[in-house]
Amino acid sequence: MVDCRAVVSAPVPGIVSDARAHRRRAWLELRLFEVLGGWVATTDDPEARIALATGCRRHEWHARLWRDLVPVIGGPVDQAAAPTPAWVAVVDAVAAAPTTIERLAGFARVVLAHLITTDDARLAVASPVADAPLRRVLGLVLADDVEEWRTGEALLRRLVVDRSTMDAAVAHQARVEHLLLDARASA
Repeated sequence: MVDCRAVVSAPVPGIVSDARAHRRRAWLELRLFEVLGGWVATTDDPEARIALATGCRRHEWHARLWRDLVPVIGGPVDQAAAPTPAWVAVVDAVAAAPTTIERLAGFARVVLAHLITTDDARLAVASPVADAPLRRVLGLVLADDVEEWRTGEALLRRLVVDRSTMDAAVAHQARVEHLLLDARASA
């Protein structure tokens, strides 16, 4: 006789990897919430402060959406788990940016652009039936991230007024891009 409890409690490989991915994304969204929230108080430009405060609240909500997708597999699950050390380095580099221009370059041009691209690709292959909750979350998060990316890019274009501000934006963007390249290789 087959013990049904053993069959039911055995984790399905796809569910385990999905749970890990959702927990990592929840961690990332919470870190973005912290980073953007920390920047609000130290950003002089009023328009940028509003955009950062709005983004901050959105990323906290996104973290809850991702946590809600994490299935409970045989007991309590850590709802937010740090991704690879390389991803931690990406977010730390973005967080350490000293100026609004560098902050926006690292956050909008690198992190948001990466999330938009990967989420869009994930949405394209998600099953309308089996992945309906995931598709809903991806749709909501993508809409917010695209709007936030557009706002960040518009702010950058307004704030970059000469070669030195352009150089600062491009240099920080390149630093974060290099770290992201390492993070993608270690994923």
